[in-house]
Amino acid sequence: MKRIITIGQTLGTSFLDIEGNKVPVLELYKQYGTKCVHHINGAYAFVLYDIEKQVLFGAVDRMGVKTLYFYNQNNEFGYSTSLLPLCENKGFHINEYGRQCYFSMQYIPAPHTIVSEVKKLHPGEC
Repeated sequence: MKRIITIGQTLGTSFLDIEGNKVPVLELYKQYGTKCVHHINGAYAFVLYDIEKQVLFGAVDRMGVKTLYFYNQNNEFGYSTSLLPLCENKGFHINEYGRQCYFSMQYIPAPHTIVSEVKKLHPGEC
């Protein structure tokens, strides 16, 4: 098994650097399916849509360095690695539990966020 060393982006395409060879994340998914995350080391967050299987697959790294936020309400689904794009012009509400966590612990544990309508994946979650 080849070890994956880094993950990054170039020209809008996510890639993995496997022993000096750039391999798109999509190629890893095609080869290993949802188990592709077991072949990735490093910080990552990504979402893929498998047209054939009609499956949306997202994952974040095991240490939780990267974050993947999402919401699903009123027949609308959105996701981002940043909270702000999901909240613009939506009229979302402050999550009281998230606010309390932030002020008492300086972080908000997954799946909660500061916004009631938006959740985030746990570290290592798919």
